[in-house]
Amino acid sequence: AKMEIYRQKHAKLLKVQEKVQKNSADKVVLREYLSGLEDYIQSGVLEEKEAAIYREEYCNYFMKLHKVDADGIDATEVTCYLDNLISLGATQDAEDLWKVCPEEKKNEEGYRLMLGMYYNKKDKMKFFRCLKELEESTISLSSEGLMLLRFWIARREA
Repeated sequence: AKMEIYRQKHAKLLKVQEKVQKNSADKVVLREYLSGLEDYIQSGVLEEKEAAIYREEYCNYFMKLHKVDADGIDATEVTCYLDNLISLGATQDAEDLWKVCPEEKKNEEGYRLMLGMYYNKKDKMKFFRCLKELEESTISLSSEGLMLLRFWIARREA
């Protein structure tokens, strides 16, 4: 069953890949390819090394999209890009992106990724700075997000 899912997702991705190779400056095609890549990466059928290759591919094509439509990139696309950067170990690139990313292109999942990255790096200062930024943001949080925010605020003050 896993091989069949792999085959179907790979075939679907190859179709979109042909389109993007023919017209790599078309933002609609780039978005479709990025969406296909993300679906393929998140499917759970890839081995770690293969997933890393597709994550790099995602990052490269995200940058192409950024060149042709920087203003059109939304919070979900930024979050996917951050997730891929962090998974590849490019934490400095993720941090640099987060610093310059406008508030309207940030979301709860992006904050969670950044907080998780800082936590894993054991960087308390950046962790709590990011937490404060989340606390002061206008982003609507899920109940789980609010619970985590309250937990870490209490830990910061303790």
